[in-house]
Amino acid sequence: KKFEICKLRSCFDGGHNVTASCKVNETTIWRCCVSNGTGIIGLDLTNCSLKTLPSLQSVNMSLNWLYLQNNPALECNSSTFHGHFKGFANLTKLILPRRCNCTGGDSVWKQHIINGSVRWCYGQRNSCKVLNVTCPGNSACSSNGPGFSQCLCKPGWHGYKCLVKSGFPWLLIFAPVGGSTVVLIVIILLIQRKR
Repeated sequence: KKFEICKLRSCFDGGHNVTASCKVNETTIWRCCVSNGTGIIGLDLTNCSLKTLPSLQSVNMSLNWLYLQNNPALECNSSTFHGHFKGFANLTKLILPRRCNCTGGDSVWKQHIINGSVRWCYGQRNSCKVLNVTCPGNSACSSNGPGFSQCLCKPGWHGYKCLVKSGFPWLLIFAPVGGSTVVLIVIILLIQRKR
């Protein structure tokens, strides 16, 4: 099931880009380049008659390159298309039809080149820095794909806006108990003195 995306039925004459793009220690499986037999690091969907992008969630964490050129009907300038790239933090090379924009905008890519009928987007930049994302205290920004970022809680913090400290709240529980105990003892001593 993991490699279903590698053998789309709508694709024609595939494989030559994958073979050329795979490195020595990587394997070609249909239209995918696979590292260590498990993670898909490259996917060639060139000439697949795509209108919309298929779900890539099964490969988003490991994908380094994606080829989408020669898909003239691909709806590539919509927010839905760009939303598919959320989680693609390791994507370093994206090849699109010329009329498409680099996902996330040109500023989140180190290089964007138009060559013939294709647009090349190279070297994804850190979206946190490019978009100047500010996270709440107790959290840090993490790039989450081209044009996407997320605020992750620092160690020891969790919950809404990372406001909840992990661990048992000793001070919160025992400070009021200790304080009220001291007050009760003082009141009892004062009552005892008057008698």
